[in-house]
Amino acid sequence: MTRSTTLLPVRPRPLPGELAHGYLLRVALANGYGDPRELCRAIRMRGVTLKVASRLRAAELENLQGEFPRYCGEPLRLSYGLRSDDFNHSFMRWCPECLSESEHLRGEWGLKLCCVCVPHAVMLMDRCPRCLAMQPLERVAISRCSCGFSLGRASAEAAEPQLIDLHGSLLQALKGADVVTAATWLRLVKYLGPFDINPLAKRPGQQKGLHQLSVSVGLTRGAANLLTAWPTNFQRLLGRIRTALPGATHIGEAFGPLYRVLYRELSDPSLDFLRKEFEVYLHQNWFGLLGRRNRRLQLETIARHPHRPVREIAAEGSTSKTAVRRLASLGIIGSHAVKLPSGRTSLAIHHAEAEQVAVCRADSISLREAAYFLGLKRERVRELVDAGVLRAWIDPRQTGAAIWWLSRQDAHRLLSIGAQPATGDAACASVALTTVLRTWRLRKEEFPALVRALADGDVRMVPHAGAGRGMGAVGISIESLRRWLIGNRLEVQPWMSVDLAAKKIGVKQQVAYELIARGLLSAEIRDGFRRVYLDAIKVFCETYVSLGELAASRGMTPRRLLATLPIKPVCGPTVDGARQYFYRREALASSQSNP
Repeated sequence: MTRSTTLLPVRPRPLPGELAHGYLLRVALANGYGDPRELCRAIRMRGVTLKVASRLRAAELENLQGEFPRYCGEPLRLSYGLRSDDFNHSFMRWCPECLSESEHLRGEWGLKLCCVCVPHAVMLMDRCPRCLAMQPLERVAISRCSCGFSLGRASAEAAEPQLIDLHGSLLQALKGADVVTAATWLRLVKYLGPFDINPLAKRPGQQKGLHQLSVSVGLTRGAANLLTAWPTNFQRLLGRIRTALPGATHIGEAFGPLYRVLYRELSDPSLDFLRKEFEVYLHQNWFGLLGRRNRRLQLETIARHPHRPVREIAAEGSTSKTAVRRLASLGIIGSHAVKLPSGRTSLAIHHAEAEQVAVCRADSISLREAAYFLGLKRERVRELVDAGVLRAWIDPRQTGAAIWWLSRQDAHRLLSIGAQPATGDAACASVALTTVLRTWRLRKEEFPALVRALADGDVRMVPHAGAGRGMGAVGISIESLRRWLIGNRLEVQPWMSVDLAAKKIGVKQQVAYELIARGLLSAEIRDGFRRVYLDAIKVFCETYVSLGELAASRGMTPRRLLATLPIKPVCGPTVDGARQYFYRREALASSQSNP
């Protein structure tokens, strides 16, 4: 067989970045064949390959992207880690403006997940605007539909900026000019895109129908949304997942399929920025513990996690694990309780709380020491604790501890009241504080109020020669004391301590402090004490309701009710890290009236 009979009469040269299937179509049309299949049959009958018949050099083959169809029999090495199933082998996509400039198919158009023409900032097309038919790769004309419509004259939709940016990185990857390879780019879009639509996507990376532009656009738009304004939108996705799975105690359960995708399917080093932001979110929002059982996390990430087990906090605070647990139960230090499947409860405590533990330990004295120090009976010291005048780091009545931890600093402050210079005439009728407590029959909570009045100067102290020690030996003007008692008994005390307010609302002490910190419960600091007024408690109870109270009234478990309520709580573990969920009563009423 002579050379003239083996060569094709017209031998177009491949264009840089041209789709291999599109090049085969150009060769067939240039030589008068009806379609590429007919061309390949004719070449095989001559006993040669397409490479020989077209006199293709190795450098020219490298200009092509994708694969030749199987019936061609011409192998073509895929570059940049791309695989055969990354390409669309049945239908073509195009940019009308590109096609009107040059009638050849660009290589990126053959990728199932490519949806945008970056140079012209428009969406690709895969259907004829006139007959709405998808355009097959096996065709008799590159730029004309079978209905006769010129595809280069179609009007394309403008692409969104985030889609243009995302596809710009794809073009850079196809040129080998980006750290992320083209194969990694496709994998990123395929596995990350579904989570924008459904944060708990069951089978990411297994989407059907990617050869259809409508399906691939949904994936690429989802990936672009998550990567835009990095890392804000990605962090929001993590928050949505945590809201959907509030009761999960393990990271694998708490973040659903996304956790596996980040550390398994998207494990390429060029995508480390995803895992870095995920671990940043863990440090800021995961209130549980991290350990070696979290094998997918780096040891450095586990070591840097701010939340620590009780034993580490106890060691740093130079105290016992029991004391740390009791401080946490009273809300003195912040903690997050995780109920394990075994039924055991594990505490996670922020490492910064170790300093507060050490402060409490160094500042603590026992009830017996405080009573001796102040010169008061123990029951009187307990009254001061109940009124919030004397802080109790650990209260055995609430925790079952064997010993009290009272604030030494507060005890010194109370003792300093008696050390203030006495005013008035020494001959003025006076009485010792211990005598008042023993014989004046003060009503409940009048003793703490009297201590505050002495500190504020509302009750006058005078020199007193009586025996005694500490605060109990303070001399008080009888006239001033009687005047104060009469005025105090004419009105009900309008405020209370945070501890008493918590009991009145029916929450733990730590929850009450959290409500005050978030502005849900009004309070003011005056004379060194945090005061909660009765009106503020009334307003709070009329405005907010706890998830536990709602669940009890509806006969449901809190977890089940949390998953079914259509409104968002104003605070809670997954909202702002608060210990308990609270809802606005008004929002609940609106959701019930508008189901």
